[in-house]
Amino acid sequence: MIALAGTPQALPGSGVFAESDDFQIDELRLSQGFAGVNRPKRTNVLPMNIPETLRGMRQWVLWRYELDEKGKWTKVPYHAKYTARMAKSNDSTTWSSFDTALAGYEKTPDIDGIGFVPSINDLITAIDIDDWLDEAGNIEPRAQEIITLLDSYTEISPSGKGIRIFIFGKLPGTGRKKAGLEVYDKGHYLTVTGHHIPSTPSDIQSRQQQLDTFMDKYFKEDPGPDTNYEPGESVLTDDVVIEKASAATNGDKFKTLWAGDTSGYPSPSEADSALCFILAFWTGKDPAQMDR
Repeated sequence: MIALAGTPQALPGSGVFAESDDFQIDELRLSQGFAGVNRPKRTNVLPMNIPETLRGMRQWVLWRYELDEKGKWTKVPYHAKYTARMAKSNDSTTWSSFDTALAGYEKTPDIDGIGFVPSINDLITAIDIDDWLDEAGNIEPRAQEIITLLDSYTEISPSGKGIRIFIFGKLPGTGRKKAGLEVYDKGHYLTVTGHHIPSTPSDIQSRQQQLDTFMDKYFKEDPGPDTNYEPGESVLTDDVVIEKASAATNGDKFKTLWAGDTSGYPSPSEADSALCFILAFWTGKDPAQMDR
């Protein structure tokens, strides 16, 4: 069983971690209509374990569980200060400081956790390994291989069954996803729990060479849509990009995604990717404009 730093053991299969205040929070959520019978339990964030590097960046959002149209629980990002507003992974004006996000999480019962948004300017890459822990909390050998290779800050995801690794490094192209394995360095927010795996470094490490090895092994056959050309410089203003994207044949799709509605996708990450692809077309792959 994995021993998590600074916290009791994970409750197998529950997606939460034992904490004395959990019962009171859940009672409050039920009384205010925020918790359903099958709703995953609120994440117990451990701020003292989150790397100082991340805490010092103004790239934080909140998130909460919401049912999509298929009846699946998804993690929807929200503004940390104005908690009724949705956040966007491509709009830094909807991000906040770590302290603001933590305060919003602590005072808002219907918020389930906090999240970090990597951007083109910070060189942070996150590797997301889904469901590679068994019910007893043991790390599968294939996941341990990745953890050992990257050797940087690693934590347990809100479900208690996933692993997230943060490193300094730059992806070749855009983020990728396949078979329970995802990697992003921009255009996607990631939940952060602070449930650090003690056998890994307590802060983020520079691992470009290891990232290249990881990508060559797990995504070699998938070079990503941006690998074969350099990002361009947009000749359109932000307003014109939005106007043209909204009037295009897939304009309804763009407007839905731009409004933060991810209900038409299996997960928010896939919705983020779809929005990024549309923006990439209209901005000429201008990374600065896409990040705005």
